[in-house]
Amino acid sequence: MPAVPAPPRAAQPSPSRPQWCSGTAQEPVGSVVFPAQSLLPQDFLQRLKSYDKDNIQPRIIQELKAKYVSNEGFTAENAKKASPAAEGMCK
Repeated sequence: MPAVPAPPRAAQPSPSRPQWCSGTAQEPVGSVVFPAQSLLPQDFLQRLKSYDKDNIQPRIIQELKAKYVSNEGFTAENAKKASPAAEGMCK
C-alpha cells in the first residue's frame, strides 16, 4: 500500500481545529467519529428512530420553513456536497 501524503495545510490542526480532527495515515476517515459520538446522548439513535415526526408543533414547522426551506440555497444538490445522507433529507 503506498504511503499517504500529509494532509493539506487547511486540514492541519489549528486552535479552531482540534488535534483529533486532523486524521493520520493510520486513521484517515474515522478520526472524528468517536469524539463526535461522545457528544451525543447514548440513546440518540433510538430517540431519532422513534421520533414522532407526524406530531411536530406547527410553530416549529413554521420556523424551519422560514429559516431553511425558503432559503434558495437550501437544495438537495447543495446538501449532497456536505453529505449524501443530507441530500436524502432534503427531498
